[in-house]
Amino acid sequence: MGFKVSIIIPVFNVEFYIESCILSLQNQTIGFENLEIIFIDDCSTDNTSIIIEYYAKKYKNIRAIYCNENSGVAGKPRNIGMVNATSDYIMFIDPDDTFSKDACEVLYDKISKSKVDVVSGLHSKKIHGDTDIIFPGLLISTFTNPNDSWQIRKKQLAEYLKDFDELYFESLDEMPYLLGNFAIMSKIYRKSFLFSNNINFPEEIPGEDSVFLLNVFLNAKGIIFINKIIFSYYTSRDDEDNASLTHQSDLSRNLGRLKAYKMMLKLSKDHDKLDEFVNYLLCGKMNYFLNQYVNNKNLSKKEISIIINESYDLFTLINNSNCKFDSDYKKLVELIIDKNVDELYKYSENDVFHIVTNNHETKYIKDIKVAVIMDPFTYTSYSNEFEDIIIEPSSWLETFENEKPDLFFCESAYSGVNKKSVINGVAIEDNITPWQGKIGLNLISGNDNRKILFDILNYCNNHNIPTIFWNKEDPTSFDIKQYNFIDTSLHFDYIFTTDEETIPRYNARGHDNVYPLLFASQIKLFNPIEYKKRTNDIIFAGSWYNQFSERSNVMREFFNKIINSDYNLKIYDRASEINSINRKFPKEYSRYVFPKVHFDKMPSVYKESKISLNINTVTNSYTMFARRVFELMSSNTLVLSNYSKGIFDLFKDNVIYLDKLSSLNLDKIDIENICENNLYDVLENHTYYNRFKYILNIIGFKFKEENNNLIIIYGLNNKNELEIILNDFESIKYVNKTCLIYVKDNNLLNSLNERFIEDVKFIGIKELIMISEEFNQSYFFIIRDLFHPLEKDFIRRAFLHYNYLDKNIGVKQGNPKYNLAKTIEYKNILFNIELLDKVLEGLLKYRLNKLTILNI
Repeated sequence: MGFKVSIIIPVFNVEFYIESCILSLQNQTIGFENLEIIFIDDCSTDNTSIIIEYYAKKYKNIRAIYCNENSGVAGKPRNIGMVNATSDYIMFIDPDDTFSKDACEVLYDKISKSKVDVVSGLHSKKIHGDTDIIFPGLLISTFTNPNDSWQIRKKQLAEYLKDFDELYFESLDEMPYLLGNFAIMSKIYRKSFLFSNNINFPEEIPGEDSVFLLNVFLNAKGIIFINKIIFSYYTSRDDEDNASLTHQSDLSRNLGRLKAYKMMLKLSKDHDKLDEFVNYLLCGKMNYFLNQYVNNKNLSKKEISIIINESYDLFTLINNSNCKFDSDYKKLVELIIDKNVDELYKYSENDVFHIVTNNHETKYIKDIKVAVIMDPFTYTSYSNEFEDIIIEPSSWLETFENEKPDLFFCESAYSGVNKKSVINGVAIEDNITPWQGKIGLNLISGNDNRKILFDILNYCNNHNIPTIFWNKEDPTSFDIKQYNFIDTSLHFDYIFTTDEETIPRYNARGHDNVYPLLFASQIKLFNPIEYKKRTNDIIFAGSWYNQFSERSNVMREFFNKIINSDYNLKIYDRASEINSINRKFPKEYSRYVFPKVHFDKMPSVYKESKISLNINTVTNSYTMFARRVFELMSSNTLVLSNYSKGIFDLFKDNVIYLDKLSSLNLDKIDIENICENNLYDVLENHTYYNRFKYILNIIGFKFKEENNNLIIIYGLNNKNELEIILNDFESIKYVNKTCLIYVKDNNLLNSLNERFIEDVKFIGIKELIMISEEFNQSYFFIIRDLFHPLEKDFIRRAFLHYNYLDKNIGVKQGNPKYNLAKTIEYKNILFNIELLDKVLEGLLKYRLNKLTILNI
């Protein structure tokens, strides 16, 4: 006698979930022996393949199948599982989900005793342990009219649930709302039905389960819904597409979704169900798509343009139908249909929507009060981005009561900073260690000195202050027992980790609010401003770790490559003050080694040479690599490094991977172009301001941002110049811009003021002189010289430099790049409004003022 049900489970790097998944199947009331369990491994790089092989040898009803190459999403592995299934009925589950104990028995009994093709139950979210919560959204989508208001739909659902034990539908015609029910794991499928209708999963795109289910509902003859929870999924993987089995870029994920929606569109047309698809499914999918867009801060303007072109037909189709987008997205949809890339990029740059989770005053980011426990490096990195409040063990309660912080941010700190150790926002490394031994836990001795920290967390909980823990030691220290931060992190509301791959390990310990958080650059310290001529040495500022043999071998290989080249090696030993044999550089490199330079002096080290070396201990993580990579790039320094998944994923070939080179010869490398690409990538996407804003978005903390506004000032001598000026103004691509045209002739000024031109204002000498009185410090200005055009990207890049520059410095396109200079030429230079009076004095010949500018 064969198996009753085949359970198909695609797996990729899920070593910590497989055991609990199998346990839930062993506990099935249908009998474990009646289940055929098929694991399909999508080329895992952890121990997943070894674990499923072990279980396949141990149990006759478990099979392990291995893909030849990684497909990136679950479609192909599921198709392989379907082809290899031997029972008459098929179910799907992911390894981090669990079936209810009688799920297989209930679904099997129902479908085997009827003639239907599909039987479906309900699913729930599992939060913090074993708490199951059923959210009404899926039921409302399944059994109510999407064109009605949400309140009406909730009432409709209540009527259904009064007598809802089991519902039968002959086909989709009888209940088109079924299109809203998309959860493949809560269902059982007749295998002959799937194969006779050629129903399978599209491969290599996210959203493959949505295409599969639509095909099922369009072809099914008989569908039963039962009022019972079939499976639970963890909130850490709360994605309509079930995300992917592997890491994907934001662009590929968005394009993959759109491709899936277009496949669904074609299926609907082929089955004459276009209206139903648009009204009951596509509209919801595209609302979800808009939500993902709004909360995605990583898309470039080029990527946005690509996405708009791919999604345009879908948005137009919905816009011309009877269904409605969420009111929050009305403006966004208009911009997409108009293909207004510039305005859409503004939406991506600025956080238009934020979820309020705390009853606090909405502040500008820099005014948010954050209580911090941080080591010197992290404190110096983050303290410029918000109003920091240093917490010390002896005075924590008084500090919280007096300062009333909005957030509590604690990192995996070994020592912490003391208020007296901070000078001008920079934490000096000294011997004052207020938090030493009070954040982590010694798993060997069992010593636990965290009482004060737990008292702080209890206070925050009672005063509705969100708590954040950042473990910057992952993955290397996750299992270290001498001083471990994992148990500590579990007591916080939100956990951020440097290693995305460790998130399932936190989830397995019962915490769902776990997110990746990369290092970045503090550009007020690490920026491209040049102070002296750079050398051709290759600089390495780091440490020797004898306990990490692989890292040590890589360092030897790289050092020898440099020594045997035309370049000179220079090592700044960050551990020179530590007397440990494990931290001493080998003797053969002693003549290249210089003492440690403290963190606040590192910018001079990074800009000492054109080239610097980075070594990664961790190379297989998409999110964990050395912070020095970001700092070097924002210092306009070329990075040599060993290969790292994370570095390559972000910067591709703009890093020179020394382990890929047989010898060190950089003559054919366009160093200037590579450095410039990296510089602007980091200035735009990888600052600690970016990281803090990301944290706020993740935790749903409402905030405001200061937008830079641009005033472009022209001089008009005659009417014939007007069209030239307007064309030039139009060519300057910046969203928040205003055109002021200074007209010397009063008669011409009066005639021009009778016209209305959007974003354009004509002014005379009196208005010109008073401009600085009308605008606040968020305004910048540029006086145009029409004979010298601006580079296409000048304004955007100039504003990026203002994120670290003092506002009394202007920015000009010119050479030598990133050098400060004095000038009495004021045109085509971006200045803050504070300097307008001095510029006008020079232009109107009252007084020549030498102003400082940065060439870019």
